[in-house]
Amino acid sequence: MTIYPKKAHDEMAAWRMKGAYRRAWPLGVEPTLACECQNCGDISYVYVAFIKAGPFGSVPNLKEKQTLKWCEGDAEIKQGWYIVDHMYAYECPVCMEASRVADPIPERPPMRKDLI
Repeated sequence: MTIYPKKAHDEMAAWRMKGAYRRAWPLGVEPTLACECQNCGDISYVYVAFIKAGPFGSVPNLKEKQTLKWCEGDAEIKQGWYIVDHMYAYECPVCMEASRVADPIPERPPMRKDLI
């Protein structure tokens, strides 16, 4: 199960509150054993699709160019085609925590007076 930052959870909840047909679901990755981060598959980001309509049993006839997403379905989301309003990438919280531990914030370099 993918771990998402608080901001992603807050934005998904806000999106769901906008209407009955609005959905937001995480787009998980399937990391391999070679990946250091099993949360994001070493891409440093986790993604969320914000859905504005669906599900459709077949590809809907769209009047304008829109992004579609197929979902196999699960306990929360029915199987079908969905129209994606937008997608957001969030920094992977697991990678961010690991980088804070492995690479502490360096001291600020001295100010160069010749640039002032």
